[in-house]
Amino acid sequence: MSEDNHVWTLDGKYDAATDQYVPDNGSPTPPAQPNQPYERHLMVDVECLGTRPSAPLAALGACVFEPDTGVILERFYTKIDISSSVETGAILEPETIKWWLKQHTEAQLQIVGNAGDDGVVTLDQAIVMFGEFVQRNQASPRQGIKHWANGANFDPVLIDESCHRMQRRSPLVFWKSLDVRTLVEMGRQCGFDPKAEVAALGSPHKALDDCELQVNYVSQIWQRVLPPHPRQYAFPPRTVR
Repeated sequence: MSEDNHVWTLDGKYDAATDQYVPDNGSPTPPAQPNQPYERHLMVDVECLGTRPSAPLAALGACVFEPDTGVILERFYTKIDISSSVETGAILEPETIKWWLKQHTEAQLQIVGNAGDDGVVTLDQAIVMFGEFVQRNQASPRQGIKHWANGANFDPVLIDESCHRMQRRSPLVFWKSLDVRTLVEMGRQCGFDPKAEVAALGSPHKALDDCELQVNYVSQIWQRVLPPHPRQYAFPPRTVR
């Protein structure tokens, strides 16, 4: 780190006092980088009736977003007929059903309904729709898209297992799975706890609302840890709160 609270990059410096990037030409804004767009990430959240990979899915939500900006580019949400999940071999867990009975009505409405009702589809239809959504937003099925969940060992695994039971390939590439809980813990160690400082959005345990809240968590921490401009190679100084 150089004097005056500056961190030098390849072509300028970051001024912690003003929270601005200052290129060598003295301009207060970074140079245009039209060939370096922000990367798209995917946030996923499922609501289900169990805690194991065999649990039946009841709702599936997703957001495509830019962690560098926090902008949500596209949303996906559907409710799933639980019966169609059970028919594929999914296993209901009584303790989770009891847990759902204690939640708010808005959240409970996700787990009721039959295929054909407004906004309710079969598990197979949901997986096909979700696969099309992912395909639109990734470079290629082989490259996949970086996807987040709370956590990486739960929601994506449930989606993968549901696809497996229907003899379909999961649209999520397993080696691009990222964990919200890990990043939240990093934020706390850096002096920023998003769960304490970021206002709640929508209804808890509603798949799309949870996705949007988790996007906020990831983006807030991402922008504090990484440089305030794309494709630079020095980190701004950390502010301990």
